[in-house]
Amino acid sequence: MNSSNNPIRPNERELLERAIAALEAGRSLLGTEVVDVALAAMREKLTGLDAEARAAHEPQQRKLVTVLFADISGFTAMAETLDHEIVNSVINSLWSRVDRAIQDHGGRIDKHIGDAVMALYGTPTAHEDDPERAIRSALLIQAEIQDWKRELSESSSSHQSQIQNIQLRIGINTGPALLGTVGTIGEYTAIGDTVNLASRLEHAAPVGGVLISQDVHRHVRGIFDVTGLEPLSVKGKSEPVQVYIVNGVKPRSFRDTTRGLEGIETRTIGREDELAQMQAAFEKTVAHRLTHLINLVAEAGIGKSRLLFEFGKWLDAQEDPIQLFKGRAAQETAQIPYSLLRGILSSAFEIQENDRANTARQKLEQGILKNTRNKENATLYAHFVGHLIGLDYSASLHLKGILGDARQVRDRAFHYAAELIADVAQQKTVVIFLEDIHWADAGSLDFFEALMNKRPDLPLLIIGLTRSTLFEQRPDWGTGPVQNLSLNLLPLSETDTRRLVAEILQKVPHIPAALIELIVRKAEGSPFYVEELIKVLIEGGVIVRGEEQWSVALDRLSDLKVPATLTGLLQARLDGLNPTVRETLQQASIVGRIFWTDIVEHMRNPEYQIKETPAPITDRLSTLRTKELIYRYEESASREALEFIFKNAILHDVTYESVLLRLRPVYHVQAAEGLVEIGGE
Repeated sequence: MNSSNNPIRPNERELLERAIAALEAGRSLLGTEVVDVALAAMREKLTGLDAEARAAHEPQQRKLVTVLFADISGFTAMAETLDHEIVNSVINSLWSRVDRAIQDHGGRIDKHIGDAVMALYGTPTAHEDDPERAIRSALLIQAEIQDWKRELSESSSSHQSQIQNIQLRIGINTGPALLGTVGTIGEYTAIGDTVNLASRLEHAAPVGGVLISQDVHRHVRGIFDVTGLEPLSVKGKSEPVQVYIVNGVKPRSFRDTTRGLEGIETRTIGREDELAQMQAAFEKTVAHRLTHLINLVAEAGIGKSRLLFEFGKWLDAQEDPIQLFKGRAAQETAQIPYSLLRGILSSAFEIQENDRANTARQKLEQGILKNTRNKENATLYAHFVGHLIGLDYSASLHLKGILGDARQVRDRAFHYAAELIADVAQQKTVVIFLEDIHWADAGSLDFFEALMNKRPDLPLLIIGLTRSTLFEQRPDWGTGPVQNLSLNLLPLSETDTRRLVAEILQKVPHIPAALIELIVRKAEGSPFYVEELIKVLIEGGVIVRGEEQWSVALDRLSDLKVPATLTGLLQARLDGLNPTVRETLQQASIVGRIFWTDIVEHMRNPEYQIKETPAPITDRLSTLRTKELIYRYEESASREALEFIFKNAILHDVTYESVLLRLRPVYHVQAAEGLVEIGGE
């Protein structure tokens, strides 16, 4: 039944959400096991309502997704020895934890199948880090299972021994899939080889382990500690599949280690002027003892992180003492208050994500004590700042009486954190690296603005890496009394791109000119694109790595596919568009990388029932231009139509691949008819 035609459903959903919230609030009174069992049934009902709504409103899509399968090991043995009501109660309490771990990292429960669960990441909206989110979910699931078993063992349950044998196997894969409704009841799900392989990996995973494919590993290199296994022979695959066991999260790393090719050191190409300006700003910070802010502004893949990495190497060679703080924002934590500030302090004081609360508080207090000049105030600083970033100092005597005044707690925490930085700056120059601050939480950015406004007299250099979207939300960022330098990084020139290709392929004695031109043409000035395209060529056997020298087998080069890492990056941007605007871009991709307004304007999706009149084509294209997905090309040959071009060839290819196969012939006919009409004018 379609939820849009049933007036009871919205109320039913609201009542379920209220009941879930009430149960969560009553955990201490009712007991964890009772609450988990009740929540499992309610969440399953809620999932059913959501699935029904999705089936009614979400059209089919072709897109890159990450699929997680988790299967219970020991379930059959438990089911054979326990009453089915007890089994149902136990499993529901287990699934409530597993489902929450998935949803907490942006995953979507696709379905429960007996003693297994399937989850999707990247739908309905893709994120640039969906594979990373899936792995973090998997690691959290494994940790939750151990906590669940420990809590049950402490209860008076008579079936403890059977429960202690329960463990999960988890398999994760990333790749293209078709998303949409299937079956007679309209179940919304993902189908395709990507899903099948994820299921096979789950079956092959060790008990209590997480097994990922090469496609997942390609997205998360450097973030997790993994062990490569022998290639796995999988049913339905002609070649063995490279797989990895995930051992855990690596200690906090700042620079994105997924960039670059392993074993190849490259010089800075095309960013010499910007690096010199950053070095000059640092020298002014030291000489004049004034706070400076540098904004490195560019879209993904243009080279912000690499430039910061080179600047960091230059800092390491300076003779004067420097205190470096590092932090990185992420989409996943954008709504978590002070998450960026917490990350900076965690990195500085070696607070790990899996540290217990007491351990995290001790590390914070010891770190502040070590870095502040006023030792008697160290505890005061730590309690206020720690409480602000979520370490829970509600029992502190320093906060007694003002916990209900959130504004006073915030203001005092800001003051003490600024005093801490000022104390450090009295001893040495302070440099703070802030990466991806277009995703930073508002509270952390408020703190840094307050710091710069109140203490512009410190030997402090703050470097923020961002996309231009930051200034849409904060047009006044960095416009206070500090010295401000904004560096807008442009794509590399063709000459510099060729130099970069030659630098990366330095072990190839003679690089074929055709290969260089192909990479240069596809990458269009993006250093990240250059690196990822070369990785694809290596994986495809076109570039063959050797110990001393590499070689090129051009006969293996048929067509250079878009790397999955770039597909995910661009797909996240497409998913951020209004559905009508996104469909306009898809229709434009049918025409070609260059397209005309009057052709796209008359293209229609025959499967889409328009309930509202769409915005004029000029408004939709204006939105795409504002987001720098397309550019005005030149005056068209057509009398009235304007001519546009996709930002780059890879964006065009990714957009085209997102169009459903069954719609492509329809759109091609419509585009051809439009071209004929133009030709007849």
